[in-house]
Amino acid sequence: MLHGKRGKAALVYAFAVVDTTDFLRANPIGHTQFLIEKAKGGSETAWREIHRRYRTMLALNVRGRMHGVSSADVEELLQRVLAKSWQHIAKFDYKGEGSFRRWLATLVVNECRNEITSRERHGTEARELTEVEDVAGSHSEEASAERRALIEKMAELSDYDRDLLIMRDFEKMSWDAIAEALRCSIEKAKRDYETALQRLSRKMKS
Repeated sequence: MLHGKRGKAALVYAFAVVDTTDFLRANPIGHTQFLIEKAKGGSETAWREIHRRYRTMLALNVRGRMHGVSSADVEELLQRVLAKSWQHIAKFDYKGEGSFRRWLATLVVNECRNEITSRERHGTEARELTEVEDVAGSHSEEASAERRALIEKMAELSDYDRDLLIMRDFEKMSWDAIAEALRCSIEKAKRDYETALQRLSRKMKS
């Protein structure tokens, strides 16, 4: 993390002179604000890294809202979301990792609503979901059904609870990274995670 005036100055310098590929090679985890600034400048490498970094989160949001959607449809919708984020990224004001995740998730929600409205208007149903894995990677029919139900119930949680579960259980983020994204202590992140799990468990039983 970069702190204080010196840290901010160093980041501004990096924005100005460092190539995205060089930066990512030297910093495997990268820095979201750096990527956003490079993306605003039209860097395709930055956009590819943003897509890679947030694809799991975005895909889970799609699957939670559009039941039975095929993997091909998920990918098509994500491409539309990325295209819209490309169009509007210049207006985005970065206020931390969490703010960018919420902005992307909002774009997904809106795109899903548009897609659902379009399908209803044209009488088109979502195709059967054929490529669903559980957390352990199983392809069994039972595991697929359980995972599908889990993702659908996650969509009923608050944005905060859902993203917290996604970060920890699907994106496999460390508690340090989660706390930084949420701008809270590690202890609070862990408490909130346990609470989110309990809420999801109750929904799974309902």
